[in-house]
Amino acid sequence: MPFPTIKSIYFFLFSLLSYSAVAQPETTSFTVNGLKVIFKPTQKETISVSMFYRGGVTNFSPAQAGLENLTLAAATSCGTQKYPEETFWNHADEYGIDIDGRSGYDYGVISLNCVADYFNEGWNLWSQAILNPTFSPQPFAMERDKTVTAIRGRRSDPENRLEQLALGLSFAGTPYVKDPLGEEITIQKFTADSVKNYYYQHLLNKNRMFLVVAGKISREVLEQKIKESLAGLPEKPYTPFVYTNALFEEQRLISEQRDLATNYMCGLINAPAFTSPDFPAYLLTIKALSGRIYEAVRLQQNLSYDPGASLTIRQAPYATLYASSTNPKATLHAIAGEYVRMRKSEVSPDLLLLLKKSVRQNYYQTLESSNSLVKNLGEAEIMGDWKLGEDLVNKINNVTTKQMYDAFQKYTKGIRWAYLGDEQLAKQAFN
Repeated sequence: MPFPTIKSIYFFLFSLLSYSAVAQPETTSFTVNGLKVIFKPTQKETISVSMFYRGGVTNFSPAQAGLENLTLAAATSCGTQKYPEETFWNHADEYGIDIDGRSGYDYGVISLNCVADYFNEGWNLWSQAILNPTFSPQPFAMERDKTVTAIRGRRSDPENRLEQLALGLSFAGTPYVKDPLGEEITIQKFTADSVKNYYYQHLLNKNRMFLVVAGKISREVLEQKIKESLAGLPEKPYTPFVYTNALFEEQRLISEQRDLATNYMCGLINAPAFTSPDFPAYLLTIKALSGRIYEAVRLQQNLSYDPGASLTIRQAPYATLYASSTNPKATLHAIAGEYVRMRKSEVSPDLLLLLKKSVRQNYYQTLESSNSLVKNLGEAEIMGDWKLGEDLVNKINNVTTKQMYDAFQKYTKGIRWAYLGDEQLAKQAFN
C-alpha cells in the first residue's frame, strides 16, 4: 500500500510546498449535489481523480482490522453492475486506465488515472466502481488472497514490523494500534457479503466523502460528469473521530527477538499537527536533527547505513529517529546524544539558511504529476483544509532559530523506543 512508512521523509511536505508556490491560484473548491469537490486544472495530458473516504482506522473495530482496505480494493477489482469483472478490466486495459482502491490510517480512496483523451472511458468505469460495485464472490476471494500474501510479506519485512511495534507502544488505546492492512486471521474471515455490507452501509456516504480532480479538463465538464454519474450518492450522519494527541512524558521501550543480520531500532517523539503554528519550525528542526544523526552515526562512526529522522504527517502526527546496526548500544548513544544536543541549544543562523535552501531546492525540483497533486490536495483536506499548503513557503521562510528551539522543546518530553533483533544486545543498549 502506498501510505507513509518510517522512511518516507518529507515527500508529502515537499509536494505541498511546490504546489502552494506554483499551482495554488488555480485550485478551487465547490459543491455538486452535496459532494465537496477540490479541482486543480492543469495542462498535463493526464487526468487523475480520487474519491476520498474519511476515517481510515477509526471506522472499524480491532476485530475488523483490514476490512476497509480489502473493501475498497475489492470495489475496484470485482466488477460492477454495468461492467462485470472481465469487461471492466478489458476496458481498462484497452485504454490504459488505472483504477485502484485502498485504505490507510486516516482515509481510504478509490482512484482513477488516465490520459485525457480517454477520460470518458475512465470516468465511466471509475464512477461505476464508486456507485455500483458488485463484490462478486470469485474475484473477491482472489483479492482476499492477494491481501493475505501482502500481510505475510509485510510481517517478514523488519522495517514494517518495527513500525507496527512502535505505533502499538506509542498509540495504545487509540485507533492507530490497528493495522490498516489487517492480520491474516481476520482477513480470512471476511466474505464477499461482509465487505459489500460495509461498503454500502458505511462507506458510501457523501458526508464522509469528497472528490479531488487534477488534469486537463474544464470545471464545466467536470461538474456535468458529477451531476450525471454521482447523483445517486446516499447521505447519512457522520461524526469524525477526534484524536487527543497526548504528549509522551517519559521513555518506554518495546522489543521483539528476531534473528536478523542487523538490529533495527526507532524512537517516536511527538510532533505538532499540520494545522499548528509550530509546524514549519518543527519541520526544519527534524530536518536538522536528521542531518546530525546521519553525521554522528554514519559518517563519524559508520555504525549504520541510513540513519536519520523523519516526520510523519497524520491526524496524530509524530517524528521518528531510526537506524539499523550490528552495534545497537553505540548507535543508540549516538542518536540520543544528537537528540539531547538539539534540545539544549539553537541551531546556528547559517545552518537555518541551509535548511531553508535545502527544502526549497527539493520542492522546486519536483515536477508534479496529476496523481501526486490529487494525493497531496486530498491529504491536506484530511488534515484540516486543502488550503493548508498555500502559505507554507512563506511560513518556512520566516522561521527563526528561536522558534525551532521552542517547538522542539514543546514536543519532545518523552520517547517511545522500539527494537527488533537480538534482545540481549537491546538490554545492553537500553540499560
